[in-house]
Amino acid sequence: MATSEIMSETFNQILKLIHQQEIKKRDYQNQPIYTVWGIPKNAKSPAVLITAYRPSPDRWEHDHKTRKP
Repeated sequence: MATSEIMSETFNQILKLIHQQEIKKRDYQNQPIYTVWGIPKNAKSPAVLITAYRPSPDRWEHDHKTRKP
């Protein structure tokens, strides 16, 4: 099995165990930053940062909410 397949399967297993929340914020230059946090199901903590990224203008409309076709 390729490494990317293992990583993908592991990530999917993790997603089954957590409640996730995407948070959209802006930095000091008013550029969007998206973060995804996870908390174990049936728990109040700990919150774990899963990923953080800046949306690519090539993939998202100007509103940063709508994916381009």
